[in-house]
Amino acid sequence: MPSKNICEFDANLKEASDEFKERENFERLCKFYVALTRAKRAIHIILNKNKTETKSEGNGNFEHLLAKYFGIYEKGKDLCGLKTDLSDESWILDFKEDKIGAESEQAENPNEKYENECAQSEFEFDFLSRNSANLTGLAAHSIFENLNGKTSLEEAALAAKSQYLNHPENFESALSCIKKSLENPEIKKVFECEDFYAELPYAILTGGETECGRIDRVNFFDNRSRAEIIDFKTDAASEDELRSRHSAQLERYALALSKSSGIPLENIGLKILSTCNASLIKIA
Repeated sequence: MPSKNICEFDANLKEASDEFKERENFERLCKFYVALTRAKRAIHIILNKNKTETKSEGNGNFEHLLAKYFGIYEKGKDLCGLKTDLSDESWILDFKEDKIGAESEQAENPNEKYENECAQSEFEFDFLSRNSANLTGLAAHSIFENLNGKTSLEEAALAAKSQYLNHPENFESALSCIKKSLENPEIKKVFECEDFYAELPYAILTGGETECGRIDRVNFFDNRSRAEIIDFKTDAASEDELRSRHSAQLERYALALSKSSGIPLENIGLKILSTCNASLIKIA
């Protein structure tokens, strides 16, 4: 994309540049949301002090708005020219004490080392067993993401396989389900659409809360005046159960897509691709 000064001289370039910046900012906002919602123990937000304090009220940049929202002006610490709120730091001490205590106990009881290792192995095995279905589902999503009219199933599987080298059984299970699903002409047709978006990011405000995520696949038709949302599900459940579980989720996807694309809600179809049932389930 040319520089801003050049784009200002051409209406088409300016429109394309503005659209590009909007998409870029939206992607950044989604990543920021993920960063804020994935921490298990603490979140550290570090802002540039100059940027947060030089903007006037109502004309602040993103750093200024964050500092104001989190109250960093009032309770922040000055750290090397940066403004930071470390909040409650005691969790770090708790973590260190737990670790030191565990190491000391193990040192004092060397005869229990073998038993502890066995217990840990059993825990890890149980964890992987309980999450095996999730791994298979993730593998299926990765294959579907690479599958389209120009890419064969073998090519899509090869592109996704490297992520699951440590879980070959889950990957093969996912691939087997997808092969069976593609025997259904309706499902095969989904991936023949040339105008589509895989893993489409979205954001929507519901009940005063911002929900961000990604839509598995969106197929567009009639010069993007119509669309079809396809949600991949690997749940071992009946079609009726899948409708009951996921209809509300797909309806939120449709609302987000309608607002971002301008496509009327009535022109957006909703379907669940169930690998377990090898079927395409119509929601709307």
